[in-house]
Amino acid sequence: MRFLKKKISHSMAKLGRNKFDLEQTTLEDEPVEYPELNQLSLKINKRKKMEDASSASGDETQHQSKEDRLAMKNIIKNYARAIASFALSELFLPYVEETPEKKLVRWEEFINYTKKARSEIQNIDCFRDYLLIRKGDSQELVAMKKLFQLAGITFIKYFSVNWIFSGKIVYKLFYLKFRGKLLRRIQNPKLFTYISA
Repeated sequence: MRFLKKKISHSMAKLGRNKFDLEQTTLEDEPVEYPELNQLSLKINKRKKMEDASSASGDETQHQSKEDRLAMKNIIKNYARAIASFALSELFLPYVEETPEKKLVRWEEFINYTKKARSEIQNIDCFRDYLLIRKGDSQELVAMKKLFQLAGITFIKYFSVNWIFSGKIVYKLFYLKFRGKLLRRIQNPKLFTYISA
């Protein structure tokens, strides 16, 4: 409090007034302007505006890109493991019973193929290899890849939303937006080369 009183008395002394003059002033007196304070406040406002503009553009893009990188880090791996787990579950059986691929494959071999896929898929290239049909593949392997593709399509269309919201996934909205991109790439594995945020 004494600092404030000291500042007031000091500023009044500069203006040529004392304590008693303050009591005698009325509302009709002209307001006193301090040019030094105005210039200082203008400089501070300009500096704040510049800092806000630079931080708003830089920090948001930096924060957004960091968040995107964190969300994209394991998205393929998580989706692939979920698809493989779905293919191994009993929920997948009604969707595959009437397909011609099931007749070409022994179910135990498909289960082994899916277990291997679940443990090995770490990135887009591995996931693409488990879906893409090549010229040298046997009929049995082609049928297993088609069944795995069917499992992926079925999972993403009907079961992925429940998996996203009931699981431990942190970036739920990002995974939801990603569903469409991943579904298109599973339906056409030749285009499954990269995925951007």
